[in-house]
Amino acid sequence: MPARLAMPASKRAPPKPISDCSKRFFSSTGSPRGARHSGARAVAKPKIHLVDTRVAAHMLRLNDANLARHTPSAIAELGHLTESFAVTEILKQISHLDQTVHTGHWRTHDGDEVDLILERADGAVVGVEIKSASRVRDDDDRGLRKLRDALGETFLGGVILYTGGHAYRLADRLYALPLDRLWTA
Repeated sequence: MPARLAMPASKRAPPKPISDCSKRFFSSTGSPRGARHSGARAVAKPKIHLVDTRVAAHMLRLNDANLARHTPSAIAELGHLTESFAVTEILKQISHLDQTVHTGHWRTHDGDEVDLILERADGAVVGVEIKSASRVRDDDDRGLRKLRDALGETFLGGVILYTGGHAYRLADRLYALPLDRLWTA
C-alpha cells in the first residue's frame, strides 16, 4: 500500500542540502520560528508534499472509480492531495513577494495542527488549514484557534480553505474561504 504523501517525515532527516532534483518534485514545510516558540508544546517535524498532485494521485491509484466508492482510504488520500495541492500553490504565489515569508506547519503533542504557517520577518503569522470537504465543521478551526490564542497579537489571522462556495467569518481573525479564491479575487 503506498505511503501517505502529505505526512510527517521519518525521524531520519533527509540529507542536506536536498538535491535540485528533489526540490523539483517535493516541497517541505517545517516549523516557523514564532510558531515553534508559541508555548503550546509544538512538534517540530517537517511535512513533505509532492509538488505534482496528478503524479501523486496516479501513484496512489486514486481515480474517479475509487473516489466514487467513498472508501475511507480514498477519501483520506484525497484530503492529503488537496492539502499538498493547496500548499504548493500558496508556496508558488508567495515566491513572487518582495519580502521574505517563512513557511511551515504547526502541530501540538495533543494532535492539534495547522497545515501551513506563513511568517513574516517581523514575526507576524497567518495560519492556513486546508479541507477537501464542501462544508467547514465546527471543530475544523480548532488548530487555528489554539495557534491564535498561543501567539496573541502576532497572529494576524487564519483561514480554512475548503471546497465549498461561500466565504465567511468563523471567529475573531478566523475565516473560511473557498479554495478557488487562491486564483480569483
